[in-house]
Amino acid sequence: MSLRPRWVLVTLDYPPAGGGISRLLNALVAGSADAVEWRVLTTTPGNSAEGVRRVRPAHLLLALRDEMQWARAAAGGRIVIGHPFLATPVVAAARLTGLPSSAIVYGRELVARGPHHRALLAGLSRVERVLSISDATAQVVSRLGVRPSHVVVVHPALSGASRRSPRTPRPQGRALRIVLVTRLAEHYKNLDLVHAVLLVLKRTATVERCVVIGDGPLRHSHMRAARDAGLAAVLHYPGRLSDDEMRSVMHDSDIGIFPSRTSSAEGGFEGFGLVIHELAATGLPVLVGDTAAAREAVGSGWSLLLDPEDVGMWAKTLHSLCLDPIRLDRMTTAAEEWAARADPSVAIRQMVAGLRG
Repeated sequence: MSLRPRWVLVTLDYPPAGGGISRLLNALVAGSADAVEWRVLTTTPGNSAEGVRRVRPAHLLLALRDEMQWARAAAGGRIVIGHPFLATPVVAAARLTGLPSSAIVYGRELVARGPHHRALLAGLSRVERVLSISDATAQVVSRLGVRPSHVVVVHPALSGASRRSPRTPRPQGRALRIVLVTRLAEHYKNLDLVHAVLLVLKRTATVERCVVIGDGPLRHSHMRAARDAGLAAVLHYPGRLSDDEMRSVMHDSDIGIFPSRTSSAEGGFEGFGLVIHELAATGLPVLVGDTAAAREAVGSGWSLLLDPEDVGMWAKTLHSLCLDPIRLDRMTTAAEEWAARADPSVAIRQMVAGLRG
């Protein structure tokens, strides 16, 4: 008989859904299976899997009742809220059964976009423990009425599966190959800056190609904008790729970029920037928009913080790195050394401890 505590993760985002939230929650469940017996209850469609129950949104609370009975059958049972919009109904259900509740919070999901969202988020103030993935996100949580003593900050970690052998140096004289990974659903992801930078560099032979990995409702409009600007030969939007395909593109690139900005109009900001680590894990130097919690994700030697509104600065930096292979190689080596030292299990243990309280 297992002596592990039984925890139920209730979430809107779980594989095969893409995005940082889905990847982070999957890594948490898989990486802590020796310490916690998990069941995942999610509204994300997909194939059946052991320990993962998929339901329609309207059936979520009814299904949660069964999972809570399972959790109560062992000592240390707990409900873990994997998306802040579930906080109010799930906390209410957990209290009826006497189960403690914890929540994991990320970034823009904490920005209420009307009375309905505010009501959904209100339950966070009644959660026993709130795990925030960054100090910047923790500050947003505090404005929702969550007491600081109930919040613990743990920076998420990359998955070791993204590491590969040292990359081959860029051939002398070859233009840069750039990659970014993003959800194409919000303007604060700042693809307009990428287009503008490539236009500035178009006649300089600085960039051979820029691949934007990801999908979303804005993808086709970005593709049209690239075509209309004469960038279609350089700027590619292949959509969502498999993990192996994505790592292959990263390994065949020279620089990763993460240009996100904070948008008051959209209420959008980065909760951390796990993609920054995923890029660096393949030995890529990373240029990062100097904003919100993305500052907390960068590392010494392999990253540069740039103003996400300054097209000229991004263009100048890319051109300079293209002309300075020694500097680019140093940054690549720093990224590879950082990835070799990184231990995702440490962050997983800290997350479990933070959720337990």
